[in-house]
Amino acid sequence: MIPRIVHYAWFGSEKPDEVTDRIKRWKEILPNWKFIEWNESNWDVTAYKFSKTMYDTKNLGYVADPLRFDVLYRYGGLYLDTDMEVKKDLSVFLDEQVLLGFMYDNSILTSFIMGEKGNSFFRDAMSLYAELDYKDLIPSLYSQTSNPVVTKLMKKLYPEFKLNGKQQRINNSIKILPKDFFSYPSNNTEANYTEHLFMNSWGTANLGVRGWLKHVLKRYYPLLWAKISADRGVKSSINDGLPDER
Repeated sequence: MIPRIVHYAWFGSEKPDEVTDRIKRWKEILPNWKFIEWNESNWDVTAYKFSKTMYDTKNLGYVADPLRFDVLYRYGGLYLDTDMEVKKDLSVFLDEQVLLGFMYDNSILTSFIMGEKGNSFFRDAMSLYAELDYKDLIPSLYSQTSNPVVTKLMKKLYPEFKLNGKQQRINNSIKILPKDFFSYPSNNTEANYTEHLFMNSWGTANLGVRGWLKHVLKRYYPLLWAKISADRGVKSSINDGLPDER
């Protein structure tokens, strides 16, 4: 059974008010859960070459890529990136061994992961981060961060896993749900447990005209934004070597 523990990470500067407020909303929706913030004081950023490189080069949004699998393996629970909005109680999923969702129809979402302590999937992900040679990290940054890395790991470990955006149960232990459960808003009343806000606080996606258009679409036309963003995400994932198997 998955324990009622929420893990999240913040490295570097003080959290912006919007992040602090979002975490407060998590606690309101999940009142009986324990919350653990991971940062420089309680997690060794030098434990993985990847996280050390990201920390040293001030790419702080990537430091937690291996962290999420480390803390889930050691403690179990729910890992959330700080740009995740929790909308509904997640206790319904506590009987799962590992719970994942699609970010796009051909890519796994890694900003939301639930699982039992000691699960072998988390161990395999940790081993992958420990063994990979991250030469030339920055020029190929996206293709070596957690979403494509974990999706490729899933394809390697579980040949039956399909990148089709549909609900699946892999190896009798890993449940994967469509993107409208944890990533994008939809009209599906059985979904919409969380939403990935794609804040990209460490990048430039929210700046300039592009950022303004993104803000308008998300606020006034959320379902249209979800479709456009998800379709673009499929194409980006194909460029990172992930097939579209719909």
